[in-house]
Amino acid sequence: MVKKNVGAYIIVAMMFILMFIHAADNFRAGAREYPMIVSGVGIFLSVLLVAKELYQYAKRKNDEQAIQKFETSEKKKSFTIKEIKAFVISTVAILIYLFLIPRLGYITSTFIVMLSLLIVLKRQTYFLYIALTVGLCLIIHYVFGGFLNIFLPRGMLI
Repeated sequence: MVKKNVGAYIIVAMMFILMFIHAADNFRAGAREYPMIVSGVGIFLSVLLVAKELYQYAKRKNDEQAIQKFETSEKKKSFTIKEIKAFVISTVAILIYLFLIPRLGYITSTFIVMLSLLIVLKRQTYFLYIALTVGLCLIIHYVFGGFLNIFLPRGMLI
């Protein structure tokens, strides 16, 4: 599992590096700063995840009994039905989201899909679902519309 995690984190870091290079080369001066910052933060966080994973692996390696227990649990580990269901639901929700954005606009589509995902995946209370969804939509709207002057797709409702 350690090799898989480290490999995945390195791939994500490489994607962020490519995004950073692409933003630096292809965007004009005023538009490249934000993608470069996001890419830089992504690179930094990916490197932190690799370091954390390697640290935890080294920590486990010191205890022989823990290694044996870890290796046997790694061989038996597979995805549960609940995890597969959550993955399929999330994938379908993203596809529906991509379909809804041009028709309903960004804010409405984000609100509907995010609230639906939170309810279906049953993570917290309904009040928290609504507060989180409305809060995130408003924050994104004001950050992009007010701060960055990037207009999000508009639809029939908003």
